[in-house]
Amino acid sequence: MVRYSNVSFLGEVDKTAFVYSKDSVRASSLTMDVQGYFGTVADNLNELATELSSANNRGGWGAAKYFGTKNVTFSSYIKLYTMAQCMPDLAPSDCGICLTVVISQLPHYCQGSEGCWVLNPSCYARYQNYPFDYITPPSLLSPPLLPTGTNQSPPVTNNTSQLCS
Repeated sequence: MVRYSNVSFLGEVDKTAFVYSKDSVRASSLTMDVQGYFGTVADNLNELATELSSANNRGGWGAAKYFGTKNVTFSSYIKLYTMAQCMPDLAPSDCGICLTVVISQLPHYCQGSEGCWVLNPSCYARYQNYPFDYITPPSLLSPPLLPTGTNQSPPVTNNTSQLCS
């Protein structure tokens, strides 16, 4: 995220501006317990908010402690993936306040979608029924191993389509 302003905002919780994106598929279109699904979403995100707002869970600038994920099996065929993140300049209690505000906005902005994210300038929350918390797909991490004694170059593949979600 890039942010700029004509007033200082470092260390301040911004609870006013929201950006969101929701899946076009509504959870009710799946064969599942919709109320239980959104209850699990809320429980997981609230647990993450509690973890991220804990003074014992904060690291230095850029530490992964400002970021958390929870992945649970909701049913035999649906996994639920949740993520929360605060800007690293926030105090732990302000992180909790920000996430509480963003999580409370999920029903309004997401309107029953099976996946959605809500972002404000200070924090972010997301849930999906597919994994999204990777940075580099495993296929891009290293070239395939070649049999010993070969002089062949590894095959070149175009994996850019895997980076878009």
